[in-house]
Amino acid sequence: MAANVVSVSDGGGEFFAARVPVVGRAKVALLLSKLSEAAERFDSKSRVVELNGLYAVVTERENAPPGFAGKLATLFQLGGDGLIERVYFVMASRKLKALPAAGVAGVE
Repeated sequence: MAANVVSVSDGGGEFFAARVPVVGRAKVALLLSKLSEAAERFDSKSRVVELNGLYAVVTERENAPPGFAGKLATLFQLGGDGLIERVYFVMASRKLKALPAAGVAGVE
């Protein structure tokens, strides 16, 4: 990750999301680590896809509790040096409804 990496979340007003961007390699790494630990509680399927020209991981959770998205897209914007400059978490269902269901396109 780039030293000045920024993470932005979009819950669309439907789901829990960070209200302010998370800035800096250490803070974004900690955020990703904590989210990964929390994700272990869910039955989920993930696949790698390309969304809007960015590398992305789409995750679908079968047992997401209220307030947590059942579908999540995590997009990674790379800089010219190949390091991750931006991480976008998209949970707003209206923005994800065009994505095919798990098992279709992408890598499981």
